[in-house]
Amino acid sequence: MISKHTSPSELTKRIHNKFKSYGRGIRNVSRKLSDAIGKFSKHLWRGDVDEEKKVVLEKSFKHALSRCLVHLLAVSGTTTLAYFNLAGYFIGSQMQGLTGGVYQALDTLCLQVTAKLLELLIVASLGTILMDMLRHELLFGREGLPLGILTSKQQFTELLYLISPQFRFGLGGFATRRKRLLFGLFITTSSLIALFAGPSAALLLIPTQRSNWPAGGASFWLAGDDDFLWPSKLGALSIGGSGCENPTVQNLSTEALNSSGCIWAGYSSLAEAFKQRHFNDEIDLIVDDGVLKRNFIIRPKGEVAETWVLAIHMAVGVLSKNVAGAWYLALKGISASSWRHTLQYRIRNETIGSVESWVPAVRADCSINDISDLFFYNNSSGIELEYPDLPEYNFRLNLSYWIETTLSVSSNVSTHWQRVPGAARLSDNSNTTDVPSAFLSVQMPYYGTNNTGTTFTCSVDARWAMGIYSGGTVGDLDEDYVQTATIQNTRSKIPNLAGYQYNFLPVNDGSWRRVQIDTDWLNTLTPLLGNSTSGWTSLAALLTYMGMDNSTGMIVDYSDVTGVLETIIATLVADGMSRQGYTANGGSSTHFSDALTLLPWDNSVSSQQSLLAGKYTFPPPAGSATPLKWSVVVGGYAYRADSLAYYLALTVLFLHAALALGHTVYVLRKRVCCTAWDSIVELIVLTAKSSILKAPSAIDLFENASAGIERYRKMGTKVRIGASSTSGGTTTSQKDVKILFGDGALAAAGYQELEINKAYG
Repeated sequence: MISKHTSPSELTKRIHNKFKSYGRGIRNVSRKLSDAIGKFSKHLWRGDVDEEKKVVLEKSFKHALSRCLVHLLAVSGTTTLAYFNLAGYFIGSQMQGLTGGVYQALDTLCLQVTAKLLELLIVASLGTILMDMLRHELLFGREGLPLGILTSKQQFTELLYLISPQFRFGLGGFATRRKRLLFGLFITTSSLIALFAGPSAALLLIPTQRSNWPAGGASFWLAGDDDFLWPSKLGALSIGGSGCENPTVQNLSTEALNSSGCIWAGYSSLAEAFKQRHFNDEIDLIVDDGVLKRNFIIRPKGEVAETWVLAIHMAVGVLSKNVAGAWYLALKGISASSWRHTLQYRIRNETIGSVESWVPAVRADCSINDISDLFFYNNSSGIELEYPDLPEYNFRLNLSYWIETTLSVSSNVSTHWQRVPGAARLSDNSNTTDVPSAFLSVQMPYYGTNNTGTTFTCSVDARWAMGIYSGGTVGDLDEDYVQTATIQNTRSKIPNLAGYQYNFLPVNDGSWRRVQIDTDWLNTLTPLLGNSTSGWTSLAALLTYMGMDNSTGMIVDYSDVTGVLETIIATLVADGMSRQGYTANGGSSTHFSDALTLLPWDNSVSSQQSLLAGKYTFPPPAGSATPLKWSVVVGGYAYRADSLAYYLALTVLFLHAALALGHTVYVLRKRVCCTAWDSIVELIVLTAKSSILKAPSAIDLFENASAGIERYRKMGTKVRIGASSTSGGTTTSQKDVKILFGDGALAAAGYQELEINKAYG
């Protein structure tokens, strides 16, 4: 302890002595550490250590366990790969770690090196098993081991060894069929495992890009039953409610959400989209009405034989978007410790939600009629015109329906929905009850006249088809979430009929339902404007705005725009069908945001986990309800065994694991292990210390074979390992281990089997 009276010089001296003592302690520790490292290095490399006697057969659980360590490491790698690939694990848009092309390539390289290390472990494991089998025959087998099999541990990884005379004649050297089968089957199996272990490990270890990784989902409910949501007959009760009758021009031109359940509510958005397209026949038509971005799938005439349009059912689309919003909230709030946390690192533009349901599918086909004097037929049904034939499932070429048609005299474009009869006469004078959903006449008078013009007669076939609604990207729903539809079941293409191979051909398997449509429903869909009685409807106004009346003179031949007309007709009908049941499922909302908060979602931890696992169910509404299942897939790197190649790779690794575990159980049970003669060098040394027995049966055993073996029956020569005394064979004399060649070699000249836990020179 330092006193306050201690002088500065004395204090300095004490500190100096203290540091000197610390320095001596550090030098002592450093010297001891250096000596320890030196001794360890000598022991490890045995550079200047003389050979000592060794225990060939040692009974010890610790040594037996260390002998099986190579098995356990390889099986652990196999178990890890099997778990990730069978259970599935999603990584993300990039492999974990540093981003950037160079670092990602380095990650792939490291995984390939890891796969190679696993391959080396498996080969070493198989070699360990095989060497134990060989040693057992050398030490304890009655007949010994054939010479051709002696070095199989060093050669089994070479396929040429399996077809070599050394292997074939070596197997033939076994006296019993059982051992020939045992060694032959094991060596062949080990060779094949060694061959496929590397590619199998690489396939299972290196993740692949997936575009359809399951990322959760939920069950939800639509208010109403099937007949309410997807009715087979559309009439006055299916227009969206009493408030949807007799819409005004103002109603049609306003995107009013309080009436969006009306079948004509999509007219404003569609009219604007078609005006922008003009006579363009693009396939996709994306419409944003403030609630949904819907992609109308269009197959216009020219690409197909008949124009087809698929729409998005509004009730399904809006509720699906609600579920998508809940999923995104769950994903953002999930804990970093969750197994599904990595879904946040997905490829965002490959995050797609989908639901299976009925899809509005409408086809239209129009033909052209030239009528010279309309005054005679004004507002009468006395004229029969030909309408294209659209059978329900089959196809009839070059036929048409004769349908009584109401026309009007007008200098404007005019449209009339015609009554659909229960049976119709075909152009071949036969009758059929297989009639489409609707007939429409569209009059295009020549500019400046009102009694002469071109009349389109159009057949409209409306269906409900079972399909898949897809929406993406699931994330920021206000920006890029576009919904589209695809049909599940269609007929195979019709050969030698141009255009039909691309149609959505209906198939009679219950997945397509034809819809009957009353003229009341159709007239509400395309209502008369003002007090017109001459066919001036919302459809006629749209066609006029697009220039279909040829007021600009751009149409040279009306047959050039037939596909455009069919597209407009089919799209309007499909959109009207898509609003069935929407009033009870969000169509009566008064604000845009109201339609996106229809499903109760508490965003609790348990609800998040359940939704991301695909097991969540939203509570049903009161009254009749129809359940649907929404699911989502994401894109990115992932592990999953989902093809034959993966299952074959797992089979290779599992086969090795079974062999390795079986050998591990055997070794740990016996607790006797041997590490002698693992390498070819040790076998050479053993041979150098041994000599050919002078027994009569082995005098000329290897005569003329010192320069090589060409007579492959020598490969069947029996080989044993035994212990012999170097000084008279007494119990106190030193004993050496010898490799013995020839039948009965062990019994000759006093050779004995090796003993457990005994050291040999």
